[in-house]
Amino acid sequence: MKKYFFSVLAVGIAISSVAFTTKLNQQWRFDGTTESHITDYTKYTLNGTPSGCSSLGNAPCVISVPDEVNTPAQLQNFLAGKSAAEIMDLSAQKRSVE
Repeated sequence: MKKYFFSVLAVGIAISSVAFTTKLNQQWRFDGTTESHITDYTKYTLNGTPSGCSSLGNAPCVISVPDEVNTPAQLQNFLAGKSAAEIMDLSAQKRSVE
């Protein structure tokens, strides 16, 4: 009986870990020119090629979001309520803006 219990438990853990894992593969390039643009979804381009990226800066270069965020409307919903600092955390590289 214990053998079956642990088997079912293992399968349940595997399913729940896959179900709650979000892949962050969609890339949106930040095109804004000021820090206030960071939270503005209209200042991002899907799969845009970034330039001037480094490990330092006051703006994101490219943000990584879940795969299903692939339209401006979906990006707007995803960014709603997020602070500039939270959006900066979505970017591995930064760039400087005025």
